[in-house]
Amino acid sequence: MNSKNIETEDATKQYIDISARLKTKKDLENRYLQMLSKAQNVSEMIEIEKELAKIREDIEAAESQINYLKNQSRMSTLNIHLRDKSNSTSANRFFSAFKDGWEGFLYFLEILINLWVFLLLIPLCYFLFKRFNPLKKNRNRLD
Repeated sequence: MNSKNIETEDATKQYIDISARLKTKKDLENRYLQMLSKAQNVSEMIEIEKELAKIREDIEAAESQINYLKNQSRMSTLNIHLRDKSNSTSANRFFSAFKDGWEGFLYFLEILINLWVFLLLIPLCYFLFKRFNPLKKNRNRLD
């Protein structure tokens, strides 16, 4: 196998955490309902109702998250892509190396062809420098 790519998202921990919080909130809701039935006056009832509203909101949010996780797990997809590694023999490797060497040689020739102007200018500049070198003339005059 030449390559392998695995992407996962494990929602188990998140699901368990939300389920535990949901159970705790439902237990708390039951205790508030018991307190509501034992409330002595209207102000106690109002306070308990406020707390019940908050808890029920939390319960609904947790149930929504659990439903989302359940739906996501139902729609899970597993994609597997396998490629067989080609059987390479020593003859194949030899011809591959020869081919790579030939391509490198052709690339070198391409560079030489693109630089032909500079390759002609270098000997010309050298010849002109040797022919008309002012330092050489001054040295000959001093002797």
